[in-house]
Amino acid sequence: MAQAAEEYLKELQPVPLHMKRESQVPKYLNLVNKGGGSQGLERALGHLLRIMAKAQVFDFQCFLLMDGLGTIISAVITPGMQDESDVSKKAVVLAVQLYRNACTLCPQIARHALLGNSVVGLFDALFQSLQLPEEKSPQHPVELSTELMLACTVALSPSYTKKHTHPNVLERLPDLISYAVITGLIEILSRRCMKIRESIENHQSVVLSLLATLGFITRFIDVCPPGPTDPTRFLSAAKSTELFGSIAMLYATVVPIGECIPPRTISLAAATFNLLVSMAVLDLATFQEVMSSEAISLKFLDVVTILLKYCGNKCTAAKNSETQAVIIDLIATIGFFCANNKQNQDLLTSEQCSIIIKNLTKLPEHLNVVVYPCLVTITFQNQEARNVISRDFNLDFLDEYSKSEKAKKNHLVALLKDKT
Repeated sequence: MAQAAEEYLKELQPVPLHMKRESQVPKYLNLVNKGGGSQGLERALGHLLRIMAKAQVFDFQCFLLMDGLGTIISAVITPGMQDESDVSKKAVVLAVQLYRNACTLCPQIARHALLGNSVVGLFDALFQSLQLPEEKSPQHPVELSTELMLACTVALSPSYTKKHTHPNVLERLPDLISYAVITGLIEILSRRCMKIRESIENHQSVVLSLLATLGFITRFIDVCPPGPTDPTRFLSAAKSTELFGSIAMLYATVVPIGECIPPRTISLAAATFNLLVSMAVLDLATFQEVMSSEAISLKFLDVVTILLKYCGNKCTAAKNSETQAVIIDLIATIGFFCANNKQNQDLLTSEQCSIIIKNLTKLPEHLNVVVYPCLVTITFQNQEARNVISRDFNLDFLDEYSKSEKAKKNHLVALLKDKT
């Protein structure tokens, strides 16, 4: 990985003179390299943040060709994470924000984060920050680990990494995922979720941190290569952490609250179900293996029962709300849970889960686009399940949908395999 990055960096062209004249980026990057000069690192980084926010092409090109990401990692973030460092915490935070903003504003710079290997420096800093007690202060309301996760998440965006503008981007992703697994980064991120034992509604910084954690893990899922083999060991990590501790966390935060679920918990549920759907799409076998264990499946179904009852009632009022986003991914998760799995079909249509089926069939009509595929997977080649569903739902509608073009194009329905 390091050798490939070194070869890539050698291929970068020097900054043309006319760009140097047009842009202030070279001046301030050189200052950062020298420790900030007489003005200090914080001021130089602040200038770079303001310059990059203007989104000028010459500024982006200078930042890219001068390996600005590598500079702020080597000159600010890495030394700033050391004990008794001369680099202030504020400078480290500014550098992380600059890294994130540069990747957000310019796709080429985001790809450069992977190709130049600077994102590994972020991984290392994040791993280190997650093992240290976070210092909260009015000057730094967002924890450094959260800032680092947000920067890493942006750098790994599929919209940047999966466009074939550079042939080595897709080759580099498995190495990065393997690195995150081997170094223990995935495990320590998962442990953050596992540690949650109660409602977090009154702890805003914890909510932000958990949302960043779930978003970062989901980004790994999004860019992980699919396939039955597991060269990155990422699927093994998903199993050993029981899908990154997400179900245990959601159970701990939702069940004690009951039916009146406040906004921050809804946001957490939305992020969790987004992660679960992404995992099911990546590797259904791994998803079902974890979700089918008795302890996890019971927690999952308890959460589904509460959210479906609460969020389902809210869907008619606000069609584009976060509450509806929870319901859509929750329904998809149920579908993946039951796809080609008679044991899970039988569990979901058992007496203990009857309220789930009732609430599924009572959802507003505009959600049929997700409800119908879900019901198809629950009843597929399972007459007992069909009998249970028929008590609350007209199966003629479902049979008609199953034969439609919409069903043939649906990802969930396409997974179903005829065993006869």
